[in-house]
Amino acid sequence: MASFDGTVIIYESPQRIVDTLNDVFTHFGNRRMVLCREITKKFEAILRGTVQEIIASVEERPLKGECVLVIGKGGLS
Repeated sequence: MASFDGTVIIYESPQRIVDTLNDVFTHFGNRRMVLCREITKKFEAILRGTVQEIIASVEERPLKGECVLVIGKGGLS
């Protein structure tokens, strides 16, 4: 998957999100991405940035609720 140059969408639980983001950074690099939390619900939240920026944000303030990661095409960061 590391050589895949398209957009990747991953559904993940908040308990595994930091590990998953670290795996994304390891295998895809520091691509631009969006993390959507509680998408389509009352407390929906959206974080935009690079993988490293999202990791820092999530480590600083842990998430609750399901997460959807939308990882941009390669070469955008």
